[in-house]
Amino acid sequence: MSKFKTHVVILSDQVLPNVLPVLDYTTAPELVIICESDAVRNRGLGTRMIKFLETKKIRGELFRVGGGSDFKEMQKKFQELATRLSPRAAEVAVNLSGGSKLMSCVAQNVFSGKRFTCFYVLPAQSELVELSGGLAQFHQLRDKLKLTDFFKIHGYTVLAKREKNLKLISGSHALCREILADFNKYGKHIAYLNRLAAGAENHFSLKAKANITPDEAQLFELFAKHGFISKVGDGMIEFASDEDRGFCKGGWLEDYLHQTLKSIHKDLVLQDFATSVEIESESGRRSELDAAFLFKNKLYIVEANTSPVHDCGASLLYRLDTLKDFAGTYTFSILVALRGAQSFDRRRAQDQGVHLVQSTEINDLESRIRAVIGAPELKPADNL
Repeated sequence: MSKFKTHVVILSDQVLPNVLPVLDYTTAPELVIICESDAVRNRGLGTRMIKFLETKKIRGELFRVGGGSDFKEMQKKFQELATRLSPRAAEVAVNLSGGSKLMSCVAQNVFSGKRFTCFYVLPAQSELVELSGGLAQFHQLRDKLKLTDFFKIHGYTVLAKREKNLKLISGSHALCREILADFNKYGKHIAYLNRLAAGAENHFSLKAKANITPDEAQLFELFAKHGFISKVGDGMIEFASDEDRGFCKGGWLEDYLHQTLKSIHKDLVLQDFATSVEIESESGRRSELDAAFLFKNKLYIVEANTSPVHDCGASLLYRLDTLKDFAGTYTFSILVALRGAQSFDRRRAQDQGVHLVQSTEINDLESRIRAVIGAPELKPADNL
């Protein structure tokens, strides 16, 4: 598609189709005229879009189209806008992707009749379809969407993304492999290690009293072998550092997740990925995501949990379901649960659309995530 100075867009909750052409320099306009219904205006979505466009050095202008369900009112409004823009129609393209079906139909009827170029965006394919003279011409959009942009256009600010200590990433990869290779021996004792690390953290200490049985000692010795616990015995354990204490509290699984996403990115080139992402909503509510990544303009939120799912299953799945509301059909969630889930939690996860990877399945985490996002399976030689 040719580069147009002005884009007319129809705004709704699903804002990605409006944003993607703006992020591609071959289609980015100088001005975006945002057509908003009263409902969209009352929620401040247009103002949010204006602020986002400013960060990309693109001007935005709001245009009210009324109630959004009155055909005649919308037709009158769109005709007013088309008449105003008609002297420079050759410089204007109309994005029909957003809004209700009725709004898109009315807009197409008005603007195409006045010889404006209309187009439609397919986010999952990163394609723009130009509709002109009864013909459809496809244009490939560049995948420039990043996590910060994705959250911003949906009303969230990324406050922090934790930088990963390379020692922990490397150590967690080896450690996780050993745990999962003999899950029956190690898995049932993870919760006890979590509690000890959390208790030491609450007391701002690297030490914790521990009544460790010979069976449990094998897990603690495994963490000590990899350098995360400096001392085990005499009724106590000592963590090597504050960072290692957090690692033993469950951070090792998050770091293994980070390494897995890094491997997928190396092969598939994810648009963006990060771990320990802290975000804040426009109302000031903060959330921390264990991991988030973008693939084919879809957001995937990943929670890594080392506690028994039956202890926190309902609240954990509710949190994932809430976080999934970031962008509706463009957001998916994955729960990586070390201790597994009971049948009712699995059913709840399935009902809520949460993809569950549990227990020994984590040993094949990369293939599991690839299956969720619809990516090709790894060849045996490519596995981690």
